[in-house]
Amino acid sequence: MNKCPCGKKICRVTTTNSYFFNHCSHYCWIYYQNPEAYPSHVYGNGSPHHRNHFRRPLISADCEGCGEAFTLSHDLKKGQKIFCSRDCSISMFSSKKNARRDFALLKLLKVHGELTAHQLVNFWPDIQRGMSQVMVSQIFRANGYLRRNVVQIVSNSPRVYRINPNITEPLAKVMVSKQVYE
Repeated sequence: MNKCPCGKKICRVTTTNSYFFNHCSHYCWIYYQNPEAYPSHVYGNGSPHHRNHFRRPLISADCEGCGEAFTLSHDLKKGQKIFCSRDCSISMFSSKKNARRDFALLKLLKVHGELTAHQLVNFWPDIQRGMSQVMVSQIFRANGYLRRNVVQIVSNSPRVYRINPNITEPLAKVMVSKQVYE
């Protein structure tokens, strides 16, 4: 079993952490990309019961649905959020057919950079709904992600995919829009 840089054990089976494999949460993934940008610990919030307790600072993250900023805390529940609200999450997943599947593939590419179809299948978060290498290429082609230059092919043997580095919009807006990216 792996350990996060913060010291917590990482267990993909019992957690909602589907995208950040070397970290226990979305919070730790952001924090350990640049730990010097944040103070290591801050004092408690002034409560008489927690006055001298150290805790990790709050971190700002961008919503994958609307792009608005929201805060994450170093907590396994509150540190996993990738959407600012439940409404934002529901609107994204109900925006098109198989939106959850497409979002998972695009999020894996966004987090991990360049991946082969085999690696995408190995990282696939939904155990009940299987994924194959052929399905990965069919999904990218049939949904227009290759044609619109959302997903780029870096090399052909083996075929390596990546998210277009010029895209600055949230993934939900990229999935729904018909815009062709350069």
